[in-house]
Amino acid sequence: MARHTDTWIFNIDSEVWDDCLGHETGDEGGENVTPRFGFADTEDVSPDDFRVGDTVLARIVSDDSGIGAVFEVREVVPADTTPHSVPGYDFEWIVFCDTVQDEFNSIYRENWERFAEVSNTDLGAVKTLATRNVVNLSPEYKQTYINGLLEHDSVTEAVRTRIEDSRKSGDEDVPSVWIEKTKIEGRNYKQGGIGPDHPLAAHVHEKDARIYKLTAPPDNWLTTYEYATFAFGESDHGLWEDLSPDDVVLFHSRSEPAREALDKQASCILGAGIIGALTTKPQDESWWYDERPNSPKDQSFPYLVTFNRLYATGDVEDIEFSRSILSKDTTEANADLTALTANGMAFETADNICNETAETGFPRHRIQEPLDTTADSEPGRTLVNAITANLNEVPPVAIHKSFTGDLDTESLLDGLYFPDELGETIIEQIQAALQAGDHIILTGPPGTGKTEIADRVVQSLADQYPYLYSGAELTTATADWSTFDTVGGYMPTETSGDNADGDLAFTPGIILNRLKDTQTGVQSNEPVIIDELNRADIDKAFGQLFTLLSGQSVQLPFTRNNREIELLTTEHLDGLPADHQYVVPDSWRIFATMNTYDKTSLYEMSYAFMRRFAFIRVPAPEFATGDDEIARSELRSEMDAYIDAWDGLDPSDEERDAIGLVWKQTNQAVDDRSIGPAIVRDMLAYVTSRRTSVADDIAERVTEAVISYIFPQLEGVPERKQIITHIAAVDATNTDTLRTAASDMLQVTIDPESGS
Repeated sequence: MARHTDTWIFNIDSEVWDDCLGHETGDEGGENVTPRFGFADTEDVSPDDFRVGDTVLARIVSDDSGIGAVFEVREVVPADTTPHSVPGYDFEWIVFCDTVQDEFNSIYRENWERFAEVSNTDLGAVKTLATRNVVNLSPEYKQTYINGLLEHDSVTEAVRTRIEDSRKSGDEDVPSVWIEKTKIEGRNYKQGGIGPDHPLAAHVHEKDARIYKLTAPPDNWLTTYEYATFAFGESDHGLWEDLSPDDVVLFHSRSEPAREALDKQASCILGAGIIGALTTKPQDESWWYDERPNSPKDQSFPYLVTFNRLYATGDVEDIEFSRSILSKDTTEANADLTALTANGMAFETADNICNETAETGFPRHRIQEPLDTTADSEPGRTLVNAITANLNEVPPVAIHKSFTGDLDTESLLDGLYFPDELGETIIEQIQAALQAGDHIILTGPPGTGKTEIADRVVQSLADQYPYLYSGAELTTATADWSTFDTVGGYMPTETSGDNADGDLAFTPGIILNRLKDTQTGVQSNEPVIIDELNRADIDKAFGQLFTLLSGQSVQLPFTRNNREIELLTTEHLDGLPADHQYVVPDSWRIFATMNTYDKTSLYEMSYAFMRRFAFIRVPAPEFATGDDEIARSELRSEMDAYIDAWDGLDPSDEERDAIGLVWKQTNQAVDDRSIGPAIVRDMLAYVTSRRTSVADDIAERVTEAVISYIFPQLEGVPERKQIITHIAAVDATNTDTLRTAASDMLQVTIDPESGS
């Protein structure tokens, strides 16, 4: 007796759709166009499952995924016996087909929830139809699939006859409204290789990411979302090290809480994340329940996994993360657990998916286990695709947590030298200001290392505390700055083109872009460095930010989706941030630098602005007055200390002494008019690199260095003539060259006789 023909689904990525739909298998210029696809030996299908004449529903996998063509199986051959493979796939078998109906103008986009309801089938299991390369429609799915397919008015009579014949007998009145029609005419939907719609599934698809599951008690997951991190104990250090950035982890919750007084919860998968970084926390900080003081278990969980993207299935907007679960009574904690585990994927569902795709159950016991051990393994990817419909994105940084950590003074000062432990003092002051919740302005003469210190600190914060900070940004203030640059404003949309009446949309500025990722809309926390802050007109540039910096929320005179743009503190945030809301994390900071050398020629800061910042001085070194041997010896020692800290410099004693005397004369010419060591380093690098060009004329080299590096700092300085006169007193300078340059560049005349 002949076997009834089967109906297959081929899930073909849009990148290879054209190749699979019609590949020329004949001679060049021939017309033998044969659709084909394939499968690997590791997939749950074999060549013997196919019969000539089986129906194939070719499904394009893109942003508008659905059935786009219908084929008929012709033959199945080993991939190594044919030159016609499928680009990007390592198939062991190729299925060649004949075309029954070429591309549809209107594809079938599945409504999986309705499909599951009609088929009386679990949603997660139904979605596996879209995750495997080749799927044989089983009887419980075929009836509903074909009923919906017959509803489509663009199906040809040949296809209609074929699918009616392959329909399994059943109730003719089964609903068929689960299909949605999406018109795609006029759009090149086959290009670009667009993967699954959800960002988590797309990440797995694009990065070929490894997938793991993490298991913990339900109250530990509350702490995970509170701190935006997952922790491993000392005994699990090796499992922590196995993880890497870009890995995907599914959050499996046990039923038993770590806190015995709390209610049991249903075991489920309640969230997921894309790993950002692995880091540690101080062992004396108690975050998790079993870390609490006087805990009978006396455990520590110092090894942290942080996230670039973080998701939850539950009603996390109902949970108050500004307070630790350790501080909540059992009633509050139980309510939080109920909200967190809501809508999770039941353990039984996850277990069934694993059994169906890998013939082994969901690994429930160890804290960490891989779900996809090979590129073709299915369980992890199937679970990801099954859970994405219930995932809500949450901030991947702990927005309610203040900075309480320590700065690594040794690494921050590596390669820098400050006399008398001044560097250590500056770092201690910055740490204290951060812990006090202040924004910071570093002030001092040019070249003292203000920007370098600020940059090292913010980069260190992002590296050491990735659960608080997602990055950092450096920008330079200008006199043209307005609130459009810092806060944002309306800009024409891309679709408006040159149309003067085109659409406008709110575009965030420098500050707001530090609070929300411009590409994904995900909450971020990037401290910003504003270099040379006093070059900006503060009132014009900061506007509404004055209110924000004082700890208050503010509404902007702009809208997005008919909602006013809001700048919110965490205290005023209700639930999760909406699209029109920009939330300032408790640990977010502005670092600014202010060059005191040219302060009088630039904008002054109001006291209202200054009181929102901690001012930390980064001074230039002070040198002993006089020109005796003791003073010269001290200067040489100070120069040697700086040179030892600077890699790549090896000046002669003569070069060191000459530049040292220029530095001393510059800084002692006028009170509060100094230059810092960064300028001196540039001068030393210049004079040493000019040795081969100007043989032994050190005076010429030193003079060129003065003109190149010190003169630009004197622009607009009233006392510049006095400073240049002091520099000209150094024997290792050329007075005539200095006089000419001073006249040309700074409009200063030096008397050739007196040197003044």
